[in-house]
Amino acid sequence: MIAIKEVFKCSSGSSDITEEFIYQRIKNTGIKYKVLSSSVLDSTSLGYVALNKDDKYNTFENQYGILVVRNGNAGEMRFIDKGNYITNDHAYILTLKPDFKEKYKIDEMKEIMFLKYFIYTYGFETKKYSTNNDNSTWNKTSFFKYFEIEDYNEKKIEKVFKQMQDNEKIKESIDIIKRRLEFLRKKIISIDEYTKEIIDMNKVFDYCSRNDCLSEEGIYNRSLDIKEPVIVLSGSTDNLIYGKISKSDDIHYIENKQVLHVITRGKAGKITYIEKGDYATNTNAFMIYLKDDYKKDACINNDYEEKVVLKAFQIYLQPVFYEMSSNADVSVLPLTEIIKNIKIPLFKYSKEIEKSVLQIEKYDFLRNQIQKQVNLFENLSKKNVIFE
Repeated sequence: MIAIKEVFKCSSGSSDITEEFIYQRIKNTGIKYKVLSSSVLDSTSLGYVALNKDDKYNTFENQYGILVVRNGNAGEMRFIDKGNYITNDHAYILTLKPDFKEKYKIDEMKEIMFLKYFIYTYGFETKKYSTNNDNSTWNKTSFFKYFEIEDYNEKKIEKVFKQMQDNEKIKESIDIIKRRLEFLRKKIISIDEYTKEIIDMNKVFDYCSRNDCLSEEGIYNRSLDIKEPVIVLSGSTDNLIYGKISKSDDIHYIENKQVLHVITRGKAGKITYIEKGDYATNTNAFMIYLKDDYKKDACINNDYEEKVVLKAFQIYLQPVFYEMSSNADVSVLPLTEIIKNIKIPLFKYSKEIEKSVLQIEKYDFLRNQIQKQVNLFENLSKKNVIFE
């Protein structure tokens, strides 16, 4: 094993390097340095700056290296190509020590391979040197004191590097498919083009309020003797069903209805269609459903046609609710106020709108399936899974 302090030297940034600092030197001539921060995206930087003659900042010139995020996404790494860089105090730069390169006869190509190999192979372990709190910070001192890597093995490095290249080709192919799907989805006629009429949202939807009493303890206390069950829906997209309780006069619930479940806190604005049933929600979600009078106006004659119209509203309202949630102070969707104050299309059931809804659902399903594979692929990479 090799102590990490024998492999890398580490350059720190400065808290003085701010947007104001960059602006003050915008007219300077001379070498331009790309300002790096806590972003692991190569396309993201704070801009470029030319230093004054008396500036004494750590610069990174004409070398390959690894950027390590100091706080925020602490411990995340990315490869840095040759160039001129300067960092603020949210990032470090690791470079190979000359003695290490000399010992293992590492030329320029082998240096690139080793740095990318290190990120791929040890990225997951490196993140473990980060604190687990809201302002996560990477502990450089502990990393250089305790971390070790396997002995330098050129054949293994080449093998892993080739795998990385293969993985990148797979990701590029997936990205092409995702872009193509998005293009095809946008070619579908927008569902709101099927109607030129608009209507007050409160004439279309009624709602069922959340229940602050339905915490885990509240659900447990109400689930000991269930006679008329009600499913409790949460404000989570991962675990939508929170539990079951008995119907009672002191909770808000709906019976035998199809609904749109709307998260109002956290991932606020997310809408999910729910099949017909008896439901209540906890404190983080509401349910909205079509009024009986509107169903008559919308030419809805059965449950299936109601489902189509509800899903049309889901497609239309999703970006609207996300936008309204992002404008809130703490990502809270003020749903009751929205229902009172906004106008929406008057969707009626028709074969045309059914076709559009089904096409959009098909593309969204394919996109979600692809994204699941991407997430799995990336998680395996981060956990250093080496495919033999």
